Parts: sequence; C-alpha cells; structure tokens
Amino acid sequence: MIKTNLSMTYKPLELPTIMGVNLNEVNLKMVAIVVIAGLLLPSYTLTPIWDAELVDIREGMKGYQEEQKTLDAEIKTLKHVEEQINDLKSQEDRLKEKLNVVRKIIKTRKTPINILMYIAKNIPDDLWLSSIEIEQNKFKLEGKSLSFTSVGKFVGALRSSIFFNKDLRMSATKAKEEKETGVRLETFGITATIGRFE
Repeated sequence: MIKTNLSMTYKPLELPTIMGVNLNEVNLKMVAIVVIAGLLLPSYTLTPIWDAELVDIREGMKGYQEEQKTLDAEIKTLKHVEEQINDLKSQEDRLKEKLNVVRKIIKTRKTPINILMYIAKNIPDDLWLSSIEIEQNKFKLEGKSLSFTSVGKFVGALRSSIFFNKDLRMSATKAKEEKETGVRLETFGITATIGRFE
C-alpha cells in the first residue's frame, strides 16, 4: 500500500533577481519604513521651508501687481498722447501726398520768368513792346521802334538765345508816321516756338 501525504507544505515565495539585486534577500519591512519616512518626512522638514519661500514669492507678486497697476494707470493717461501721435502721422501722410502733387505741378508748370528777363536785358533803348503772348510753348510779340536797325539787333538777340527754337520769324515791318508827333515808327511782330523755359 502506498501512503501519500496530502497536507500542503509552505514554500517561501521566490522573487526574481532584478538588475543584479536578489529581491529574496531584501528586507521588505525596512523598505516599507524608508518609503513611509520618505513620504512623511518632507511634510515636517521641507514644507515649512517651502511655506516661507511661498510667502516671499507672494509678497514679491504683490509688489509686481502694484507696479502693474501704476503702469496701467500711466498707460491710460498716455492713451490720448498715442491718439494724437497717430493723428499727426496721418496728417503728415496727407501733407506728403499734397506736397508730391504740388511738386508734380511745379515740374510741369512752365514759368516764362527767365524768357522775360532775357527779353528785358536785350531790348534796345529805342524799341518798346506793345504786347507779349505766351500760350503753352507758343510765343508772340509785337512792338515798335524808332529804327529798323534796333529791330534787327533785337531779333538777332532772340535768335541767339537758348529759349527759342530756330523757327523764330519776324513779320513784315511797317513804317508809320505818328500824326501827333510826326515821328516815323517801325512796327513789327515776332512769332516763335519756345524750346525751353529755363
């Protein structure tokens, strides 16, 4: 007859070895004590230190908040200055546009001041002008003189100027005797195309 022992025998739990540490040899009670101490110890030692630092940080934040409030108040007071600056910038832009328009007009506008100055310098003493017309680049002049020689000098001076093209023409002169004074006058006319105004 075969006898069998049916009672269970207690075998200790065998833990594996992890990274060269045999967990069967580790004192689990000691590990539990260290873990509990690690969890409870910071609340008794580190928390008061952290609380003091937290108080300092909160006080510093109050100072920054006060400074932020004063800066916000200054920004509100300076808001109208910013609006004025923006208005001035927009006015400056509008003035620049107007100035550019005026410059364009001045560039295209042809003033005959230099031509008139040249004519005034080259008029002989015994010659005078009765009319001058300048329309765009067309020039027309009428006048009288005591001698035909003065008319010729005047026409020669106009032809040698830089202002008129080579198409400068003199209309036929007419000699008339003034009834009131009895003086003989040469009447003449000149037409030309203006080549340049300056």
